[in-house]
Amino acid sequence: MICVVRSLLTLGLLCSSSAQAKPTTYTDTRCATPPVVKTTGFRHKRSKLIAKLASPNHRGIDLIANEDDTEQRIAGKLAYGKLDKDIEDEEVVVFACFEAGWKPLGTARTDDDGRFLLTLAGTARLSLGMRDLYVAVLGDGSGTYFVGYVAPRGTKVVVTDVDGTLSWSENAIVKTVIKRSHDIGHRPHAPEALAQLPYPIVYTTARGDVFIDITRSWLERHGFPRGLLRLSLGAFARPGERAIAYKTATLQALPVSVAAGIGNRKSDITAYESIGLDAKRIFIHLPEYETEVRRDLDAGKAIGFADYAELPKLVPSP
Repeated sequence: MICVVRSLLTLGLLCSSSAQAKPTTYTDTRCATPPVVKTTGFRHKRSKLIAKLASPNHRGIDLIANEDDTEQRIAGKLAYGKLDKDIEDEEVVVFACFEAGWKPLGTARTDDDGRFLLTLAGTARLSLGMRDLYVAVLGDGSGTYFVGYVAPRGTKVVVTDVDGTLSWSENAIVKTVIKRSHDIGHRPHAPEALAQLPYPIVYTTARGDVFIDITRSWLERHGFPRGLLRLSLGAFARPGERAIAYKTATLQALPVSVAAGIGNRKSDITAYESIGLDAKRIFIHLPEYETEVRRDLDAGKAIGFADYAELPKLVPSP
């Protein structure tokens, strides 16, 4: 089924042949083809050489903003090749998708880690809703899609872990990276369950943002609803204290309230508790790590569930 949707209204209009329609309060604007970019050439010979020898691995960090924010900070990174070689002191242009097509938001220059930051203020800020964003390298015109979301005042989101929670395996991402043709199965009924929730979805994972396009492609390929991604800046945040610290910092940095949190490990419970979620809003998929989380479940710190078909009935309504 091919469906092109410019906006999703509060009536719950969705294009889907299998998932139940969900109510929503935001528009979702998409541009099917990348913007046309007029290249100016690289500022440095080193950058030109790297780009010539390796494929782009650029990424934008999905924007999550609140309508009351005085500034919107759009960030990302330029890199090439399997070694993720940074491109320093080079210029990018960032675009946003509107109903009339792509609109340039401004230019920025990368730092010594290949990262860029574009700050929008005043009337330059993006309007309410979800939309495609695109960052292009002025040196060679290469670029990548990402997503921007400006939430109406009072909006809540659902946050879910990915590895082992939505995907079939906790560590299968390693095989996906080594074997590009390898795919990871998803938990039965998970895509349909998330599509029925009356909230935007924020996907979090301790994978480094070098894997952001792999993660986004996996979610799309397996039918998960479009949402916002949050990945760590390193290669991985290892399980344990580092994972808890990463997840906690990620949740605390969100400019919107969290209606519910989904995970599969004790670290997920700890992170969700850190932002004040009560047990009725923390959901842990079982049974893979049941031994690890059983004490917390028995203490009433979270709700365990085994089948994603149950989830839409468990998550509180707005």
